[in-house]
Amino acid sequence: MKTLSVPWWMAVGLALLLSLGSLALGILENRMIDFEVNDRAARRILLGETLYRDEDGHFQFKYPPAAAFLYLPLTLIPPAKAKAAWLFLSLLAIGFSVHIALRLVIGEDDATWALRILPVVIMGKYLLRELELGQINVFILLFMLVSARLLDRADSSGRPRLETVAGCFWGLATALKPYTLIFLPYLVLRGKFRALAAGTAFLAASLLLPGLYYGFSGNLSVIREWIRSLTVSTPHLLTSQDNISVFACAAKHIGNPGSALALGLGVAGGLALGFLLLVVSGRRLVKSLVLEIFLLLLLTPLVSPLGWDYTLLAGLPAVILLFRNFNRFPKAGRIALAIGLALIPLFLFDLFGRELYGALMRLGLPTANALALAGCLAYLRRHKAC
Repeated sequence: MKTLSVPWWMAVGLALLLSLGSLALGILENRMIDFEVNDRAARRILLGETLYRDEDGHFQFKYPPAAAFLYLPLTLIPPAKAKAAWLFLSLLAIGFSVHIALRLVIGEDDATWALRILPVVIMGKYLLRELELGQINVFILLFMLVSARLLDRADSSGRPRLETVAGCFWGLATALKPYTLIFLPYLVLRGKFRALAAGTAFLAASLLLPGLYYGFSGNLSVIREWIRSLTVSTPHLLTSQDNISVFACAAKHIGNPGSALALGLGVAGGLALGFLLLVVSGRRLVKSLVLEIFLLLLLTPLVSPLGWDYTLLAGLPAVILLFRNFNRFPKAGRIALAIGLALIPLFLFDLFGRELYGALMRLGLPTANALALAGCLAYLRRHKAC
């Protein structure tokens, strides 16, 4: 098959053209609502104001206080231009994420056009929704893939400093969205203690950082407000149509909050046990770390209580890996995998209509499909494919 190589300057130019075009045409004016929430939080932290306000309602800032610092540079320009800048950076993050994932999967070999493009098309609905909301998940994905790349290079070259830097990127991702704490026990299991120490130190520093504006006691108050806001808002969001976590699926089926939490924890515990067995079975495999990190990224939205459907974009590297190893599956497995991959872009509100789409979401179809893809990754490990 033919290979496709796009010069980096052409990719950057295309991202810039799309961003400026969206700005000029007014496409962003009534979009990127989540970016507006985060931009408002950055402006509040500059004034030493509280970030978590009940009057913000559904559009309340839900990230750790330090996450607002990521948006500070964009407060220097008008909001409309800030949206365009965020879109530009998000497009670059997607491009770099695909590039790094490919390097982890195929090394320095040339990627075919299908391997470069089709996984992005398959996950396109999630990526487009991410861009429309102005979310931060593509940056989390990029930081975790950079961390994975550094860990992989540290293993192959024996350079411990790379492991330390990898830990810092994990700490950065966790400081922005805590759901990447799922990688903490994995680092322990893998014996990546340098990465764990560096990431933990980075995370601790991020918790202290807002003290520059609030002072020490004020910073503690803001952290308590953040925890309180999550505690109060999360239970009500478990039954939201677009929540695809195992906790949300349990809540939608059972209704009783206590029983739903117990069932969700049971499923998450089962996934953790299965992942442990998968890691143990791959200890002697070369580059086994790649499959494991890709699997964890895929599972992250499922075990995060606030796992919205578009956060499944974290499964993009897993789709690339499955696509690369498609022919390693038996005929029945290839058919099942093809169906699972085809369902991702076809599962659209406009295609099914409001009632059927809502029914499928309540049944947890995206969650079940993601778990099936996770099972495909487990199959590759069981047969020592990667």
